[in-house]
Amino acid sequence: RIIVPRVPNQEMTTKQEAVDSKWKDIGNMAHIVCLANAGIFAYTVVMHSTTLTLFDATWVPEGFCVSNREVPYWNSHDMCMYFDTVGSIIAGLCYLALKDTPGMGPANELV
Repeated sequence: RIIVPRVPNQEMTTKQEAVDSKWKDIGNMAHIVCLANAGIFAYTVVMHSTTLTLFDATWVPEGFCVSNREVPYWNSHDMCMYFDTVGSIIAGLCYLALKDTPGMGPANELV
């Protein structure tokens, strides 16, 4: 009978690699969706000036439709800034809470 010595944490490394691969795949798909969204938007903006008319006349000078334009601090531009700020704070808190978990090494290198 041949006894093969088991390498410590070999099984754990394989599991961790599988977890890392899953998160990398999810991140790659999120990047693809973001790039596709930006590409489609850029295409519609460029084509709006020629033949494609997806946006109404109020969109052209503002960049997107603005609701409640006459109410200061309560129009859609301001509301987008508020929600983006809250979302950024939540994303930052999630990072701070999860930065020491296994598999976050590649993300920590980016920060």
